[in-house]
Amino acid sequence: MFTTCTIGHLCSAFGMAQLFQKNVQPFIYGLLPVIYLVAILPETSNDVFRLGETVGNIAMYLYGLMPLVLLVISIWRGKKREATP
Repeated sequence: MFTTCTIGHLCSAFGMAQLFQKNVQPFIYGLLPVIYLVAILPETSNDVFRLGETVGNIAMYLYGLMPLVLLVISIWRGKKREATP
C-alpha cells in the first residue's frame, strides 16, 4: 500500500509540475497536507470504504464524460477552422 501511495503522490506532483511548467519539488511538498487530510478524515473502516466508493464513482463519471466533452470541443473547433478562409 505504501508503494502505491508513493507512486500516486509522485505522479500527481509530476503531472501538476508539467501542467504549470514549474519545478516538481514545490508540488511534492504542497501535496503532503492533502494526503495527510485524506488519511486522517475517515474515522472508521466504513468511512474508508465510503470514501473509496465516492472516489470510484467520481472517476467513472470523469473518465466517462471527459472523452465526450473533448470530442465535442474538437468537432466544434474543426468546424470553426473550416469556416474561416
